[in-house]
Amino acid sequence: MALSESARLNVELTRNESSTAKPKNAVHTYKAPQWCDECGQFVWGISDQGMRCQTCGKDIHKYCYTAAMKEQCVPTKKMIKHVFGVDLTTIAKMDQGDIPNVVRDCIKTIETRGLTDEGIYRLSGNCLTVAEIKAKYDNGEKVDLSQYMDSNVITSVLKLFLRELPVPVVSHDAYREIIKATAHIQNIQEGEPDWSVLASSLQFLPRAHYHILKHLSKHLHKVLANSSLNKMSANNLATVFTPTLMRAHSSENSALIKDFSLQRFFVECIITKAPVLFD
Repeated sequence: MALSESARLNVELTRNESSTAKPKNAVHTYKAPQWCDECGQFVWGISDQGMRCQTCGKDIHKYCYTAAMKEQCVPTKKMIKHVFGVDLTTIAKMDQGDIPNVVRDCIKTIETRGLTDEGIYRLSGNCLTVAEIKAKYDNGEKVDLSQYMDSNVITSVLKLFLRELPVPVVSHDAYREIIKATAHIQNIQEGEPDWSVLASSLQFLPRAHYHILKHLSKHLHKVLANSSLNKMSANNLATVFTPTLMRAHSSENSALIKDFSLQRFFVECIITKAPVLFD
């Protein structure tokens, strides 16, 4: 069933909260005269005079810091010195776009020349070349993926980026709602499932996570459309991407085993039904 209007508003208010890394403010000692970026007054003291945001680089008085500043913080490339291993919301704010450049570049390259390659996404590329491309993105260089002729290198870069996310694409706070909706779909014995149930559960994802899942799912749907040539069925693609996209937030082995079946089914669903779920 679809979310009620009040529930939808509540989801909208919390989408970017618990699943994403918050700006980190550390007490800082200034060795030169420093003025507060918030109030404009001089920061007095000999040591530990103020706070410096590790995300945007703002310097402020301790008493000027407020919880609201967390939401106002805009990450800068000066402070966020790499791309891999950084949470999706931070990258989205920094790049002012829904999809990280590395994800957009990799998917565009594969859709240009790799959709029919046998074993696409299942086979791995050369580790040294993958590390080279990763370093270029982390250093803020302009990367031309067309010069790398092995499509497996490109897919390996994309999988590495997703695997190194500190918060998985299916974020921990949205995970349980999505698993619950997936179980509902799986338990339907007759007739076509109501896909709006699963589509509604995706609204619990933080905005940046939702957009990247949508972009990736539609891409993998295109890969699946070429399965007669690339030999990658929905089951094969789900096997590759389930551990990357979803991580159960539980220490109980029995729950993990049970959830893995649902995780895999969920990934198959978002691949096969991408046009319906992300309409």
